[in-house]
Amino acid sequence: QRIKGLIPQLELQQKNATDKTSGTVFEGFKAVTNIFLGIVDELKPGEHYQVLGATYADVPGLREFFYKHHEKRAKKGVNLLMLANAEEKNKLERPTHKKAKIKFLPTGVNLNMEIVFYRTKLFIILWNKSPVAFYINSKEAVDNFQSYFNTFWEKNA
Repeated sequence: QRIKGLIPQLELQQKNATDKTSGTVFEGFKAVTNIFLGIVDELKPGEHYQVLGATYADVPGLREFFYKHHEKRAKKGVNLLMLANAEEKNKLERPTHKKAKIKFLPTGVNLNMEIVFYRTKLFIILWNKSPVAFYINSKEAVDNFQSYFNTFWEKNA
């Protein structure tokens, strides 16, 4: 009887543990690009991730990295929804278009920042000579960026 009474408390503790927000900082080209390798490893065929503000930002090696990344992503069957910077129109590497739906942000909204999200994971990436990414594990944060993404997606239909 006493154990039965503990079950609701344990379930609540488990739910609170999975709802906990946490964060990490990634610094440097290798650390930041490893995020994308992890995404492809984690997602199953048919699942997708979303990108807001995609750019190559004149970062040496980034274009080549994303060429290989999108080849691997598409081969595995991981889908992509992307809102790329307008300046990248007709400049995205060919494999980016495989298993992807791509639209472009309005002209003038050119960011050297990229926001990547799926499930409860959110990455805010600043592409410069020494890239840095902020990882936030939060369903609430992902839901908020999803709303932001949807607004731009619908306006660029």
